[in-house]
Amino acid sequence: MRADSATREREAAGDVSAGDDGARRLRWLDLVGLGLLLANVGWAVLAARISGGDPWPFVATLLAAGAVAAVARRLGAAVPWLAPSAVAAAGAFLLVRDPAGVLSEAPRAGPFGFSSITGAFYVQCALGAAMVAAAERTWLVRGPAAAAALGFALVPVGTDTRSAAVLLAVLGAGALASRGRRGFVVACAVLFLGALGFALAAGADLSPEGRAGPAAEIGQRYLSDRRVGFWRDGLALMLERPLAGVGAGNFGRFSPEALSDPDEPWAHNAFLERGSEAGVAGFALLLALFLWAFLRLWAAPASTVAALGAAAFGSLAVHACIEHVMERPAVPIAAAALLGTALGYRGGRGRDARA
Repeated sequence: MRADSATREREAAGDVSAGDDGARRLRWLDLVGLGLLLANVGWAVLAARISGGDPWPFVATLLAAGAVAAVARRLGAAVPWLAPSAVAAAGAFLLVRDPAGVLSEAPRAGPFGFSSITGAFYVQCALGAAMVAAAERTWLVRGPAAAAALGFALVPVGTDTRSAAVLLAVLGAGALASRGRRGFVVACAVLFLGALGFALAAGADLSPEGRAGPAAEIGQRYLSDRRVGFWRDGLALMLERPLAGVGAGNFGRFSPEALSDPDEPWAHNAFLERGSEAGVAGFALLLALFLWAFLRLWAAPASTVAALGAAAFGSLAVHACIEHVMERPAVPIAAAALLGTALGYRGGRGRDARA
């Protein structure tokens, strides 16, 4: 009877893994995630065999992120500070090594070649440091970790990467306020789908001749004319070659917008990039993998650490709809480390510990 009561308490707290049935459901859900990861890899290779190109940069990034997430999940139960600390340490190393480059406002500067990517990476660093502060009980650790999170949060502001700064402010504050309630994960997923839906609508709303409808005008006003042009080309190429796209890494060779500036050969939207280069199936498989991650976060035990993991992954997902963050492996791999920690964390060591 006492065990049944404890199980009900854990389930009421949001731990759907409580009990044998819950554990089995999570195992099946994890198998679905592994299947989606392998399906993305397999289709990337097969589509490249059909339409050409080099799928291995995308495949390597996806496999590395998956491996990091799996390791971080195993560590999350016993040493939840380790993977987030590694992300924060990487940010500190880059900042100490080249502070002028990291903090540069020049569009094409910094350790990743673009200030926007630097801003996206430091969103992950800030949330990683915040996860350490949430996971550890002692102020000897929590104080410096919180200070590091604040310091990293200033990097997107210093580099004038407004999308990164806004995402960090909104999702970071939301994570801390929610204390891991499932509604926050749902909100992150809705924000992601809204960003993706807007990119699709804006791309469809811009004619090849440059005539812009309402959605395209909003994108041009608040983002840039070229970004909406990239989305238009990505959508058009996916619809023109729906089976296997134009070939892995070939968006820049077929997009009129990208051809006007060879230094930016990307769709600035990871999903339209996959759709244009690997067909409709490539678009759908990558979208399904991201949605699976949100579902798995929703099923994780409720905690501030889990909420911060949702904020980290939500930031990556939204950024992937407006910027070429998936083309720089550091950003998705850092997000994978925080995602894995959130999935593995059981709330036994920090302020989220259950009585």
